[in-house]
Amino acid sequence: MMRRIAPLFLLPLLAAACNDHEPVQAFRSAVLIGDRGISIPLPPPSVLQAPQQEVEVQGAVEGVLPAGAEVRLVDNEGGDETAAEVGAEGGFSATLEVNLTNSCIEAWTVDEDGNAGERRFFSTRVEADDSILVVDGCE
Repeated sequence: MMRRIAPLFLLPLLAAACNDHEPVQAFRSAVLIGDRGISIPLPPPSVLQAPQQEVEVQGAVEGVLPAGAEVRLVDNEGGDETAAEVGAEGGFSATLEVNLTNSCIEAWTVDEDGNAGERRFFSTRVEADDSILVVDGCE
């Protein structure tokens, strides 16, 4: 009797294993801004005397990126935000107004459907020679 009942328990398990599971489309990408990826087009005599500047942010997108995706940038300290198109080679360039002594730039990719990629954070540091250094993370 037990031998006849056991196949009845296995039948639903085998049927469930044969269901067609649709894969979910997703993408993984990360925005990279190099250590010199933020520059001031026309620097003042001293960045420390005028730290609030309109800067050019240049970077690249690493990973798979759907067609029509863009990079979004937000300075979480100052509030300025912008979006940039990603070039054929994965590079982008955008203008953002930041306080170079107190910034926290959040960067991520967004596709046409609103799906977002990995969020990354960058901050700026003013060096002794008034050059701008980009640092991973925010304090």
